[in-house]
Amino acid sequence: MSKYSMYQPQRKENPAKKPVHPIWRGIGCVLLVVIPVISYVTADYLINNRASIPWVVIPTELVVQNLPDPMLIVKIFYTAIFVFVLYLLLTVITFVVNRFWGPSRYGPYDVPLDKVQRK
Repeated sequence: MSKYSMYQPQRKENPAKKPVHPIWRGIGCVLLVVIPVISYVTADYLINNRASIPWVVIPTELVVQNLPDPMLIVKIFYTAIFVFVLYLLLTVITFVVNRFWGPSRYGPYDVPLDKVQRK
């Protein structure tokens, strides 16, 4: 054998494990753009209708009079909160769905604890 050849046989991919469909990467990219847009629209709606929605609080420290839109910092603040909540909600939903309908937690080479001999 030559100096740079492999001495170990090539490992084959597990045929039981299916690769992830490429459409899920596209859905992730779309969500990466859509969730901040939805959050900004929601923040803008809440700030513009704050008289009818009593729980919307606008800190006076975040209102900047020098900007063309004095509420821009407030909108960005609320947008960040909504983005965080939406991503958290989607993450929790994903974990719950994977827990019930996802693949097994253990692979074919994992040993159950009751089979391990203790010394």
